[in-house]
Amino acid sequence: MVRYEALHDGEPGFDERMSAARQELYAAEGSDWFWWYGADQDSGNDAGFDELFRTHLRNVYAALGEPVPDYLALPIIPRAPARPEAQATGRIRVKVDGDAGSEEWAQALRFRAARPEPGQALPLVDGLYVGADAVKLYLRADLNVKAGQLGQAGIVLRFYLSNPRQPALNALPRESPAGEQPAALGFGLAEEVTIDLTTFPVRASMARAAGAGRWEEGEALPEGTVAVGLGKGGRTVVVEAGIPFDVLDLHPAEAANLALVAARRGETAAVLPAGGPVRIQVPEVIKGELIFEREDPEGDDYGPGSYVYPGNAVFAPGVFDLRKFQVFEEGNDVVFKVTLGGPIDNVWGSPVGLSVQTVDIYIDTDHRAGSGKVEALGGRRVRFAPESAWEYAIWVEGWQQRIFTADGKTHGACTG
Repeated sequence: MVRYEALHDGEPGFDERMSAARQELYAAEGSDWFWWYGADQDSGNDAGFDELFRTHLRNVYAALGEPVPDYLALPIIPRAPARPEAQATGRIRVKVDGDAGSEEWAQALRFRAARPEPGQALPLVDGLYVGADAVKLYLRADLNVKAGQLGQAGIVLRFYLSNPRQPALNALPRESPAGEQPAALGFGLAEEVTIDLTTFPVRASMARAAGAGRWEEGEALPEGTVAVGLGKGGRTVVVEAGIPFDVLDLHPAEAANLALVAARRGETAAVLPAGGPVRIQVPEVIKGELIFEREDPEGDDYGPGSYVYPGNAVFAPGVFDLRKFQVFEEGNDVVFKVTLGGPIDNVWGSPVGLSVQTVDIYIDTDHRAGSGKVEALGGRRVRFAPESAWEYAIWVEGWQQRIFTADGKTHGACTG
């Protein structure tokens, strides 16, 4: 506003524009906004407060007749991941041929569009499937389009992804709904995979965000990346894609958000999922020898029987549900792998990508009573049998990764 005043003071209507802009700015400066942005508080509708706060800031620009920055479309409170119709239950391996076999996608995340009301048209995108193996991200979209009409339908699919290491992000997808402004997807857009269904053969290409709504167009993806086939009875079209994680510039164990925008003749016709982004995690390949494995029953994350999760949305179902523990030998290293039933998201921005969970691993080297320590680390309220007393304890959480001996001394940090 200082710059605007220096450039436009004295012009007709200046005082009125500045007065309107100041009112919006004063509303945004109220202390209550920042109270609800803290993770220790909950208004019951934090997303609504977030939108209202950014609306006031957008209105400052609008009152002055200035372009509104795209970044004000991005929520400050990260949008929670959408809840799938079916959770992923393992890695998948898909032959990208457009023949969507039920077994190929059985273990993938599955999202469905909302069912239309009587008399309404079917949604353009009926379903979205997301899965992965060690090297590729697999995507499938089921379209309510008859095969003979696909070439004339003018459909382009754009899959948008975030990237934890890419500083230049765009806030909005390319297309917008008819007669409306582009709608944010709830996360910063770093990568764009485009599948152009207006051409034959179907083409797929990559683009990377350059910031300020600009895209650096990449090269076409290799032949075989995408395929189109028919759904049951020929009433739907199935689009499959398999994209290497290195093409997407995503590293093992990194997490990213994903959303599908389907455009018809240059206008957004469908966004899936509708309730938030898909949260994906790149599989981490361990090359060592598996020397120990133990599975744990699903749904027993209630402590001694009465514990319940905190009410904050960051504590998603299953985030404390231990499902599997594995130990690998990899050269001179020992690798511990912990599998949980819920997402491992960095909601509080720790330097190692872990926020909500804390993991302890206790090692008993001699199996002798009277040797080692029977009490767990501080605050755990756990005690081991004397013959299972531990000599080493590994403590891993977002801001603490340490190895302790039974005498309480620290012996360096662990990595992961």
